[in-house]
Amino acid sequence: TTACCNFCPCTRSIPPQCRCTDIGETCHSACKTCLCTKSIPPQCHCADITNFCYPKCN
Repeated sequence: TTACCNFCPCTRSIPPQCRCTDIGETCHSACKTCLCTKSIPPQCHCADITNFCYPKCN
């Protein structure tokens, strides 16, 4: 999947610290730290902290 994120809160610091809080069955392709529950289907979110947000998903 292309890296995209609908919910991406950022801190007001410079540089900002942003985290994608979308939850889905997988994480986006650029995610380095993907955390998933053991449920079926799994609920995964990306734990990476970046200084930007990816474009919104369609």
